[in-house]
Formats: sequence, structure tokens, C-alpha cells
Amino acid sequence: MPTILHIPVYYEPKHHIGLPEQRALHAILLGALQTASPELATAVHDMRVKPFAQALLPNKNSSMASEAPWMWRVSWLDDTLVEPFWDGLTAAPPPDLCRQPVQFAPDAARREAMSYEMLSETPPAKGFQVDFRTPTSFKQRYYDHPMPTPYHCFQSWWARWREFTPDDLAINVAVLDVVSAHLVVSYFNLRSEVLQSGQRLLIGGVGKMTFRAIQTGKIDADWWQAISILAAFAPYCATGHKTAQGMGQTSVVALK
Repeated sequence: MPTILHIPVYYEPKHHIGLPEQRALHAILLGALQTASPELATAVHDMRVKPFAQALLPNKNSSMASEAPWMWRVSWLDDTLVEPFWDGLTAAPPPDLCRQPVQFAPDAARREAMSYEMLSETPPAKGFQVDFRTPTSFKQRYYDHPMPTPYHCFQSWWARWREFTPDDLAINVAVLDVVSAHLVVSYFNLRSEVLQSGQRLLIGGVGKMTFRAIQTGKIDADWWQAISILAAFAPYCATGHKTAQGMGQTSVVALK
């Protein structure tokens, strides 16, 4: 069952450019699993497609000084990993984040969950408003492609859906041909942003785009539902590559 944890974080970063915190949080996440179960942590670390995405985000609901200014958003594509992560995080002493003390607020954390079966019943939509909240890019053979397009996004979501869903909920790869032919960008407001990963600087797109369907009458409604399922899955799986290290955090609103 895909699950998102919203964990309030009290933290005063020294750096405000490059987001070096994201890679450090990746280490904290794996450390929490290590505390709960070393064998499980090793298995997750070695997985080709990681079953989680995470990022430190500004807390949009932080309107009072007493509220945490940051929110650690951790999404899991396998809910059997949620409790070991949570047990390990709460059992370990408060860590440092880039040599600055950080305090998590587990009692104020919020959890969202939706089963793959429920996601598979997502009704068809005519378009999607997509918000890329952290730098988003896509791994090509020899380079990173930092500009989200409908095809790149849906290819990313489809690959993770294929990896983690039961066989009876599989979506035919031909859905990507439908996306390529029938989804267009009708609006975008993007900027490039840098995420620091060790010694590397990763560039990705941040901002909002709208994908609209065209010539819908030429395609069976089942394809539009499959497209809508993948879009509804996006907030759980994130978009593009390096999502375990803070990239590709995504929100989607379906357009009727």
C-alpha cells in the first residue's frame, strides 16, 4: 500500500542554496531502517528500484512560530517498510543534519495511504496540473534531461507502478504511446534548480505544468483511466531519478 509520511522538522539550515540536506536525509532514513533491522536496511539499499522517495520541504502550514518550519516527506511504495522505519527513527537519538541539530516531531506527523487497488479505480481525467516541488530530471543514456515532459513523467510513473503493483493490476506499456500522441503541455511555469549530491550538482526543473488530453475520442476510455491511475500514483512514487535523494517530489491535481 503506498504510504506518505509528513514528519515535522525543527531545523535551522546554514545553507539555503543547493539543498545539501536531501542527501543527508537519505542517510538518516537508511540509518533508521538499520536501527530496526540491519538485514532489512541492506535489502532496501541493494534494491535496483528504491521503494521510497523522500525530501525536506518547507512546511506550507507553518503560520505560527511554534510550528515546525520544515516537513520531511517520506513516501513508501511498500507499506511493510513503514513501521520498521518509524520504529528505527523514534528509537535513535536526534541526528545532525549537515552538522546542524535536527529535531523530528513524530507525535505531530501525518500519514496518507491508499491501496494499489483503490488507485486502480481512479476515474478518467481530461488533464493534470503537475507541481514539481523539488528538482526533477530524467536519466538518459549519457546525460540528465532536466525538462519534464508528459512522456518522461508517465514513463517514470509507469516503471514504478510495474515494479511494485500486483500482476493483476499491471498497466500495458502501450499506455506510453497514448501519452506521447495525446497529452500536450498547455501551461508551464518552470525554473531550473540545483540539488547537491555529494560533490555533484544535479540540475532539475521546479514549478508547475498542465498536461491536457487532445483527440480523446480516438482512444478508448480504458486508456484514459490508465493514464489517470499513473498520475494519481505520482505523489507516492515521485518523478524521474534520484527520488530517494530528494529529487522529483510531485503533486498532481486531476482536471475533469
